[in-house]
Amino acid sequence: MKTETDVAKRNAQIREALILTRDEVHSIPLHHQLRPWAMKKGVTTLHRADDRPEARFTSVNPGGM
Repeated sequence: MKTETDVAKRNAQIREALILTRDEVHSIPLHHQLRPWAMKKGVTTLHRADDRPEARFTSVNPGGM
C-alpha cells in the first residue's frame, strides 16, 4: 500500500487489509479507565483518552453552575 501509485489498486489493498483485520484479528477490551480531574461544582473539563489534562479545555464558573 505504501508504495502503490495506482489509486484504485491502493484502495483495493487497503480494503482487503481492513476486511482481513475485521475478520481475523480478535480482541476483547479488558479495561476502560476514566479519571475525572475536576470534581467541584462549576468546574468542567474535557476527559481525554490519554488521561492528560489540558487547561485550555477547562472552564471555571465561580458562581457555581
